[in-house]
Amino acid sequence: MTSMRRVLLIVSLLLALSTTAIAAGTPEPLGDVVNDYAGVLDEPTENTIATVGEGLYADQQVSLIVVVISKMDSYDELEQIDFVPFTTEWVSHWELESEAHNDRAAFLFVSTGDRTARVALGQGYTNVKELDIQMIMVDHLVPHLKQDRWNDGVLETVVALAELIRLHPPVEVKSDAAKTDKAESPQPAVP
Repeated sequence: MTSMRRVLLIVSLLLALSTTAIAAGTPEPLGDVVNDYAGVLDEPTENTIATVGEGLYADQQVSLIVVVISKMDSYDELEQIDFVPFTTEWVSHWELESEAHNDRAAFLFVSTGDRTARVALGQGYTNVKELDIQMIMVDHLVPHLKQDRWNDGVLETVVALAELIRLHPPVEVKSDAAKTDKAESPQPAVP
């Protein structure tokens, strides 16, 4: 094989691998708690959110994960994406749905460019009402996002979510038959 053919083969393989990685779309976590791919959270806010998440884990072994992206279509080749399956795929990719994490996880996902967000709780949160999560989103996230104050909105939402979790700690789920649907918020659209 000539050196030119080798170069072309290597370039072709690299292009194929990079296309596969782009199509997969879901990046690896940036941190244990805060994953700001949009770059909208300042360092003090990230540090405070990380402290809240670490405190939840220390107190109740609850994994709090915050993900902020700029737009969903940056991570998927589809033009129109439904937010719930998109975030569910993200959680699955990060293997957060393992038995241990699934029951005791709290997930805040914000897409700044799509102006939408979602809170999903593990199946151990059977005692948390969907209305409680909706009220957190409406009271703490939406007012700030309407003014593009991402730091304030995400931080206040995390603090309120942590308070809700402390008031209603997850219950241990004994078997698949005992599991119910996860509590989760609808995706509020912010004008």
